[in-house]
Formats: sequence, C-alpha cells, structure tokens
Amino acid sequence: MTVTFPCFPQALRTIAYANDALSKYEVLHPPVTRGATRPTDSPAGLEGMAEMMFKSLDKDLDGKLSREEMKGLIVSLFAVTILITITMIIQIMIQNDSLGALKAPCAPK
Repeated sequence: MTVTFPCFPQALRTIAYANDALSKYEVLHPPVTRGATRPTDSPAGLEGMAEMMFKSLDKDLDGKLSREEMKGLIVSLFAVTILITITMIIQIMIQNDSLGALKAPCAPK
C-alpha cells in the first residue's frame, strides 16, 4: 500500500479500512494487558500525578509555588490552548471547503 503525502485523516482512514490495516497492525503488535493502564485507574494515581506535577513546577524546592513558578504553567497552558484553537479552525475550514481548494490530493497508488 502506497500513499502520497500530504494526506488528510479521512483519506488515510479510508485507505486503512480498504486494506484491512488495523487487523494487520494488531497481528504485528498484540495488545499487552497490565494492571492499571492509566495513571488515574488506581486511587494513588491522581495523587502521584499531582505530586509529580508539583515537583516539576516547584523550581526552588521550597515546597510552595510562587507567582513566577505558576507563570510558566499559565504560559504553557495558554500556548497549548492557542494551538488547539488554531488546529480546530483549520479542521473546520477544511471540512467546509466546498470547492476543494484546501484538500490535498491523496490517492493510493
């Protein structure tokens, strides 16, 4: 299976279904079952995540979060929010493109 790039998710999904790619992937990469699969599955998971996040934010190791330490978190969250918003706007533009001007050709060879 050969795909030309750039390729949009819906076109890739169509190609993957047509070539039964999911079952082929599952044969090559069988799922591994473990205890708790997500950090939040266990009661200590949330506490552990909170502790890890606090330690990463507490730069001066004083056990408190100062305004400067929180500023880095706020700036990062703002940047992520902007990126998500831009991505959503682009996806809406592509979905609403009735003339097809924004869609890249993506056909299997």
